Amino acid sequence: MGRHEEIRNTYVEYRWFYKLLGGVSLLITGVLLGILIGEARFQDYLPEFHLNVWTEALGVFASAGFTVFIIDQLYDRRNRRELKRKLVRSVRSPSHDVAINAISELDHYGWLTGDSAALRGADLMEAKLDGARLNGVNLAEAILERAELNKTKLIKASLQGAILTSAKLHNSKLNEADLRNAKCHGVEMPNVRLGGACLEGTDLSYSCLEGAGLQRACFNDADLHDAKLKGAFLWDTDFNNANLVFADLREATYHKRANWEKAKLGYTNLKGVDFSEANMKGVDLECTNLEGAILDGTDLQGANLKGARLKGASFRAHSFTIYTFAGDMSPNFEDLPNSKIVPKTNLVGATLPDGKVFTEEMDFSYLHRFTNEKNELFEPILDALAAYCDRP
Repeated sequence: MGRHEEIRNTYVEYRWFYKLLGGVSLLITGVLLGILIGEARFQDYLPEFHLNVWTEALGVFASAGFTVFIIDQLYDRRNRRELKRKLVRSVRSPSHDVAINAISELDHYGWLTGDSAALRGADLMEAKLDGARLNGVNLAEAILERAELNKTKLIKASLQGAILTSAKLHNSKLNEADLRNAKCHGVEMPNVRLGGACLEGTDLSYSCLEGAGLQRACFNDADLHDAKLKGAFLWDTDFNNANLVFADLREATYHKRANWEKAKLGYTNLKGVDFSEANMKGVDLECTNLEGAILDGTDLQGANLKGARLKGASFRAHSFTIYTFAGDMSPNFEDLPNSKIVPKTNLVGATLPDGKVFTEEMDFSYLHRFTNEKNELFEPILDALAAYCDRP
């Protein structure tokens, strides 16, 4: 680069400063010329003239100083906007180190949080952000398709409406994060921590959540069809009206502590799962494998069990009370403070595997044809169920 080119680039970079310097120089030159002309014309009134001149000069320079301050603020704001844009571009860098450094700089300036956060709605497709600290960051509506966010900390982060299609978040922490209406189709999140996170209306179809910690997470109206939830921890997880058709829930724990009301669990493998005393009102279990499942005290009011396989499944036919007491003394049942009423399975209004609706007057022995392979009707019904569920 030649000397002329260097001078030109310097002028372009600091053109506001040079324009300001030129304006101030012209102002000072004009004031000095005015003073010289005035002294020549008003020689007999120099004291009064000087007083007026300096009064006016002070006013002019005060105005000029204020103008300089305003221009300087505008110039600083412009520089900060340009720096913010540059850092956001750097977050998309194919270099992991460059992207992480850009995140640190944005955090230093306080540009990662709030409604006007720099990464809100940003295009971060395929960003390399493994191991980044993004707790509390506002990434609402950001495009993170195919982004690498493994072992990233996104605790209490806002990802509402964000696009995370095919992104990788292996072993990441998203506790209490806001993922409402996010697009997470095909996202890889094995062993992710989503405790207390909100995923209402989120698209998690074909996603991998194997071994995920989902305690107290909310999946109301979420789409989890064909999702892999093998070994997930479901303590107090809310799946109200969620779509889990064809989902893999093998080895997931604490099903009974989850809320399954109106969830769609058709065609899933729930063999041997413990749903005792779980809330499964209105759940859709059409053609689901519930062989050996524990449904004691489960609320299945209005559920759809048409075509479901129930071989070896258990249903509690009666309610009873459990009394607890300490010590070796025999309990006094009339004055016992600790007791628990264990409810019977509620199947009122539920559609049974053969299509009949269970009524309050119906005997639980009717279920033996679906659960007990020694029942004479078991094999014919099993064949009918297979034909129904394999229908085109």
